[in-house]
Amino acid sequence: MTLIAHMADVHLGHRQYGSAEREQDVYEAFEEAVDAVLRERAKVLLIAGDLFDGTRPPVRALLKARDQFGRLASYGVRVFCVLGDHDLPKRTDEVPPTMLFDELTHIGHRTVQLEVEGMRLVLTGLDKVSPSLLQTATEKLRPVHEEAMRSQGKRVMVAHFPLEWFRRRGSPLLPEGYHYYALGHEHVRSTVWIGGSPAVYPGSIEIISRDEVEYWERFGKGFVFVDLSGDEPQVHDVKLSSVRPQRVSEVPHQDIAKALDELREWASGSPKKPIVHVRVRGRDVDRGKVVGALEGALKGLVLLYRYEVIEEGGDEAFEPKSLDIPSILREYVRSRGLGPEVAELAVRVYEAYRSGGEDAVEELIDRRLSEVVGE
Repeated sequence: MTLIAHMADVHLGHRQYGSAEREQDVYEAFEEAVDAVLRERAKVLLIAGDLFDGTRPPVRALLKARDQFGRLASYGVRVFCVLGDHDLPKRTDEVPPTMLFDELTHIGHRTVQLEVEGMRLVLTGLDKVSPSLLQTATEKLRPVHEEAMRSQGKRVMVAHFPLEWFRRRGSPLLPEGYHYYALGHEHVRSTVWIGGSPAVYPGSIEIISRDEVEYWERFGKGFVFVDLSGDEPQVHDVKLSSVRPQRVSEVPHQDIAKALDELREWASGSPKKPIVHVRVRGRDVDRGKVVGALEGALKGLVLLYRYEVIEEGGDEAFEPKSLDIPSILREYVRSRGLGPEVAELAVRVYEAYRSGGEDAVEELIDRRLSEVVGE
């Protein structure tokens, strides 16, 4: 059996909600994943982007990566990666943090060949690119792809490639001809098919945002092993047990006491202090009482709780007076009681997305954070 491990969206250094414990959770998940790679004696680990949560990760993230790559190398496991949104430098004069590790081979826009337990493995990599440069990147990839197609062996494409790009009419897709596509970017496990071959997103190894909680409850978090020894790849899920539990609870305001009793019982049996997200629905909700109830019921049982109040009834439907989107955004934000600065920020985000997609929005956010820190 020729077994390779495929991870993506590791996000070392990610500190959800500013919590040091959440940063440590990601390190523990990565270490557990490496334990599984060594236990199953895989000889290759593919990381399909976003190994780090940023281009300048904290020292603890770099040390954890160094230690785990050292473990893998000591057992003869070779590690290959491409760059994702988070570890791809925004400036041409910067280098990604992945360059710090001799045990980690970056294969973006090139093809490498290696022998794995008597089988030739051909890897072709594609780093994340902005939507506006997708056509250019695809053309740049063509000679590398042609080199892979001339090679004998099992061909694997490793790419950080958003799922939505498969759905865009007229957008170039990843080239056909590979036995397996090791993809990254999507934080939930999913599979699409390219020319009859599986293109797999293993998902992130930890819960990175609240939107992933429901998926984790049903399917878990982890990575995949891929057996390439047969005519068709066999993909096996690995669920990590170190993931900190989270729960989203939505309750009517009048039933909050009952809901909190249920949350207390669930939290008491959790292996780690969980994170709780409570959405309270009602009319004229007293937020102070909500916070007091949460604090009284959950203090000491959870790592942290987050709540939001969704007011029901009593509000008139928002009817914009303008027709252009920026004006509608300004009207809506102000109708929610927020100031003109927030309204203008909403417009800037919209205009950035319209002109440059998610990369432009990320750049705007980074710039705004720098301004705030500078103040």
